[in-house]
Amino acid sequence: MFRGVYAVTVLNTQFSILFPKIINIKRNIMEREETLLKEFMPCQIFPIPDDAPMELPRVSVFTKNNHSNLSISMSGCTLNTQYDDNFNRDWPKCEHYLKGKSSLIYDVIEGLSPDSIYFQGFVAQILWDKTEGDPMYFLKDKITKLDIKGHFHDLSCKFTLIKDDKYFVNLSLIGIKAADPAIMGIAPVPDAMCQNKLLINIDINDRRRFNEEPGYNSTKETTRELLSVLSTVIRDKLGLLLTEGGIEL
Repeated sequence: MFRGVYAVTVLNTQFSILFPKIINIKRNIMEREETLLKEFMPCQIFPIPDDAPMELPRVSVFTKNNHSNLSISMSGCTLNTQYDDNFNRDWPKCEHYLKGKSSLIYDVIEGLSPDSIYFQGFVAQILWDKTEGDPMYFLKDKITKLDIKGHFHDLSCKFTLIKDDKYFVNLSLIGIKAADPAIMGIAPVPDAMCQNKLLINIDINDRRRFNEEPGYNSTKETTRELLSVLSTVIRDKLGLLLTEGGIEL
């Protein structure tokens, strides 16, 4: 679960791969649809011309329970996953889910672009429902240590760590105001009817190696290592960060 952290919810994750431009990506993906069908529904192909911007998705495919969507362009792919109540308080289940999906996706992409995958990464968005005190003031006092006088509306900070001289670990802590679902339809929602929460974005990738190592190719072993680092941060490091304001990889 989450060591030393209470009321933490995994909202969503992303797994992304960036690779050289593949003009005939739609045909190539359809040739590999049988592999995708192990975990996904049939592919949806968008009628986008080849001369359109390469970042536009050409293929979209959902998992069988619609928890994840895989979007594929000429130069990259991203798996977006939303977690329900059966997963969002249990990181090992989320990790197991991501491990299977990312492995299959890497195999498909590697078949399209062998020995030339630029870089890849995982992103997790986590909500801290702190029950004691105000997360906004925790962010001010423990993380930024800013001397702010009087009442303030919101606060956020971002920092980047380097793991093993190979991977970027980007952490963003964002103070947000969340309304009770029962009043979400009311606009505007006054501050008095909102709760301050802390949104934590964790972005881990191997772009550092891509930037600094000529001819770098991101491998399937890198996929496993990146997910392992993400799991370590979520499982073992968030507790110290959210209670003492410190972190060490």
